[in-house]
Amino acid sequence: MHPGAYPAQREAQADEWAAANAHPQEILAAYYLFLNGGSSPNWQVYGHPQQRAARLRQYAINYGRWIGP
Repeated sequence: MHPGAYPAQREAQADEWAAANAHPQEILAAYYLFLNGGSSPNWQVYGHPQQRAARLRQYAINYGRWIGP
């Protein structure tokens, strides 16, 4: 893997950890924050906000912690 991909991989892992461990209301709040464009402007590391929202949602679904749409 290209060394530049490591920060993005770590952030995806952090989103997965949050989806597995955060309170479902917090997951939903983060989802809506990302969906509405809130996130770091460093998209190379964090991903586009809407993509990050989708990723967080999918992780939460996988862990049985999704309460949103």
